[in-house]
Amino acid sequence: MTQLSEQPVLIFADPEPAILRSARRVLHRGHSDWELHFCDSIDDAVMLAGSSTPWILVLDESLLGADLTEAHALFERAPYALRVILSSSSQENILYGSTRIAHLVLPKPFKKEDVETVLQRAINCAQLDLSPELRSCIASLKSLPLLPEVYRQVSEELDKE
Repeated sequence: MTQLSEQPVLIFADPEPAILRSARRVLHRGHSDWELHFCDSIDDAVMLAGSSTPWILVLDESLLGADLTEAHALFERAPYALRVILSSSSQENILYGSTRIAHLVLPKPFKKEDVETVLQRAINCAQLDLSPELRSCIASLKSLPLLPEVYRQVSEELDKE
């Protein structure tokens, strides 16, 4: 299985030209150390992932397809990548489906700060001293447990004090 590349690599796929232009603008500023790829289809993203080792995959939810076959093909080519889904939907059932295959779901349109946070998370993950076997095991997890809503509310109340 392929190791993470030395140079951070991001693949950003969205069918909307305006979103791609915005992503290019945001990502090219201050991230000259990143290898950035932009495309408008999941097929192109799969091809790009085959020729590089992405740290981050950003995909619009509309590219995932009904049966997620293409998405799974992409994730198999980039097993260590941080998977981010862009969602313009606020419907819980759609968001829940996205979270089953993604590490993060960002609202669309996205904010520059959200993108910066994702880049930093990818850098933090890459810097962890993990064996390739452990990285592979972690990347293959289908889901992570979520903290209950009650825990979040109690934590917020305690933070107020």
